[in-house]
Amino acid sequence: GGGGWCLVLSRGGRLTQRIGLAGAVAAAGAGALDTVENMALAHVILGGAARPWATLATACAVPKFALAGLAVLVPVVLLILRVSGRGGEGRAAGL
Repeated sequence: GGGGWCLVLSRGGRLTQRIGLAGAVAAAGAGALDTVENMALAHVILGGAARPWATLATACAVPKFALAGLAVLVPVVLLILRVSGRGGEGRAAGL
């Protein structure tokens, strides 16, 4: 997934490593929030008390999409840094 690309493209300088790690952590966080959201939605669908579960699902969905967006954006930024030669290894990395 996106977290893997964050780590693959983060080779190089300290800045790209930090950005890549942040993207990978964001992807993992989005995955964890998605799991909790799905469990809450399953409770709503299966007839549980809708209010607390729906609130929990919404509370997980909002940051999940923010983290997922970050996890998608980070590999793009890392690729741009790498191709432009500002990512530590730059063009010597073969990209």
